[in-house]
Amino acid sequence: MAGPTALSREDYRILAGTDRTYHNEANSPNEVAEDEWVNCGVIWVKSARDRIERWLQPKAIPAMPEWNTRYEHMFAGKGTYVFRARFDNGSPCLFFSLICFDWIGRDNGDRLWEAVLAGIDVGAGGDLPISWAFVIELNDQPNHHAFLDSAATFFQSRNKFTQTPRDQTCLIFANCAGNSRPGRVAQYGFSGLIFSRAAEFVLPECHPTYASRGKLLRKVDGLGECKDILFRESGACIHSFSQNISAFIPGGVEGRTPPIFQALVYPISEGADDPRTPSAAVPASVKF
Repeated sequence: MAGPTALSREDYRILAGTDRTYHNEANSPNEVAEDEWVNCGVIWVKSARDRIERWLQPKAIPAMPEWNTRYEHMFAGKGTYVFRARFDNGSPCLFFSLICFDWIGRDNGDRLWEAVLAGIDVGAGGDLPISWAFVIELNDQPNHHAFLDSAATFFQSRNKFTQTPRDQTCLIFANCAGNSRPGRVAQYGFSGLIFSRAAEFVLPECHPTYASRGKLLRKVDGLGECKDILFRESGACIHSFSQNISAFIPGGVEGRTPPIFQALVYPISEGADDPRTPSAAVPASVKF
């Protein structure tokens, strides 16, 4: 997933017309008015035919800086994609992506993610668990109570949308950097993963690269009993990690495993010599 800069109607038309690029008919460039611009998420997916295909998903609900503009309005997207796949063992895998304010924005009274879950056509195949929900952000207040409360509600509302269970979902917040260099930040950053309290793994005490007690770094406790891990580096960098899939972790002693492993931090610029972006794991003491 990625979020390019704001697109003019013509920019959006050119992007939508490129090879192997798809969009919902309601989000056609022809639906964009002359005085509108597009805040567009781009999702790359490897198809069943082993081709890389690109899906466009304009942001649906403008945040205040987007509706409080002088000359143009943000085009409101009218479709959100939910992708279906299967793990190697044949188990179903669903994932979707929202853009920043869409995570807390409301559609006819419901949060947009609730509308997405309500719109999933389960059909006759039984439950379809959500494996991942991605939120790509340009968010100067990533620890705002509205974002954290929405995340907690996503996991705690088990009695709603029972055919799309979320106990084993991984919710990924990927925010832009809060500084052009590694270091402490006052805004932006705080990328991380959030899981239900029912997720089948244990949180490590103090692993390199990431913290397993996110509320200590956030300095707020808005996630309740959710399991929360944060990447310590919120300045410009590349985070790389592998994730254990909670749904396939056995119970008991043999199932004790952390949520992620091989968490590494790479520099944005080649040749950078900084212990906070060593192209390897970063001990907590480096950040402390």
